[in-house]
Amino acid sequence: LPGQGGARRVIITLRSSSGDAALRAPGSPPVTSTELSQISARLDRDLPSLVETGRAPFAGMLFAQVSAAEATRLASDPNVAMVEEDRLWSPADAATALSSGDRWAALRSRPTDGADTTPWGVARVMAPEVWAGGNRGAGVKVAVMDSGIDTGHSDLSVAGGYNAVTRVASGYNDDIGVCNGHGTHIAGTIAALSNGTGVVGVAPDVQLYSIKVFQDVSGSCLAYTSNQIAGLNWAVSQGIRLVNVSIGGSSSFSYNSAIATAAD
Repeated sequence: LPGQGGARRVIITLRSSSGDAALRAPGSPPVTSTELSQISARLDRDLPSLVETGRAPFAGMLFAQVSAAEATRLASDPNVAMVEEDRLWSPADAATALSSGDRWAALRSRPTDGADTTPWGVARVMAPEVWAGGNRGAGVKVAVMDSGIDTGHSDLSVAGGYNAVTRVASGYNDDIGVCNGHGTHIAGTIAALSNGTGVVGVAPDVQLYSIKVFQDVSGSCLAYTSNQIAGLNWAVSQGIRLVNVSIGGSSSFSYNSAIATAAD
């Protein structure tokens, strides 16, 4: 972990003491819920500076703050596979969008016209041809893990969601301000309704969910890795089949592992 002294936000990936990793079914967590609680309690006892801030049971991960000195001890613990800095990420194309004008406005704004418009990208991926075959995404749960979704938007129907910043299944509305409506734009690209107004998305009949991970960090729209993993944990628990992540950042062992486990 960079720097010296002070508390560090970290992601802790656990491993079992049982040695049966090869026998676990694909998608099973590396530790059971009982083991996770036992290991957490022991680490809390052994490392006075460690403060647990969250968990992702599906991936066998703990989120915590710990001093730099005790992070070294933590990494050598037999039940710890990895200790990684909890990094910040940004919307994937934020720099391009802000430098070229508000390119998200069309799908973020609330429509007033009287006919659906098919954006060029939706036609480009041949969505209308798929619709003609009767497939418009009905019955599929899709989540947008981003800045939230404007739940009052007349061209979007949000079935539910989760705020991974506060870790509660409410407060997942897109605040629009600091993140410039990024999550609402993405939601519109995926699932804007075919309702005679505004635009139409690639799969207008999916069940759309909002997972809010971005927050205002010193005036910037940023998301911690831990909040994204917490969002994936919620998605897995809800049986959501597809999670869109339009987020950019450096490589992360913890995040890659969580994504692979969610896919399994």
